[in-house]
Amino acid sequence: MGGGRKPIVLPIVSCKTSTMEKAPPPANPPVPPVPPRADPRDKLFAWGMLISGAGFIALYWALFFFTDLTLPNFVKRGAAAAFDLPSQVYLGFERAFPVADGFVAACLFLSGVFLLQRRRVAVVYGLLGAGGLMFLALMDVSFNVEHGLYGPDTLHQDPGMILEVGINGLCLFGGAFSATYLWHHPLAQTGIEHP
Repeated sequence: MGGGRKPIVLPIVSCKTSTMEKAPPPANPPVPPVPPRADPRDKLFAWGMLISGAGFIALYWALFFFTDLTLPNFVKRGAAAAFDLPSQVYLGFERAFPVADGFVAACLFLSGVFLLQRRRVAVVYGLLGAGGLMFLALMDVSFNVEHGLYGPDTLHQDPGMILEVGINGLCLFGGAFSATYLWHHPLAQTGIEHP
């Protein structure tokens, strides 16, 4: 061996199996978190979703199809004419909403029912309903702004358009409030359902 190199020494590893000692169980096993308790605010919120989800949306469409209470004045006047383009465009746009509103109503209704039962799926349905409310309201607002229906001359003494502005505002506020409330709800945070 020249050059002053030292030989490499490798450790010797035994191929025999050895018995490993098992670790003792922990002194205090982890306790599962307590399910979220029923909160009076939850009941109020759930009933609000049930009433707004099923009640108000159904009431609006019953009034829309069977009365003229929800219609703007220009539509009421134009309906008497054989063919009034602004009225036909407005009615065509509004008549595209019932299926989407039905979906939103079903989501809000289910969220309310499941929230009363303390089930986590209430959060999912509530977020779907809240997002749907905001989307539909923004579609309505976009159409109305594009066609000048929020102008003072249109809103002046027009209960149908004033009602529509109120509904749009409630949908935007209600959707944002519901999404925030449910996103921070204990059912969304813990994932634990009440039995």
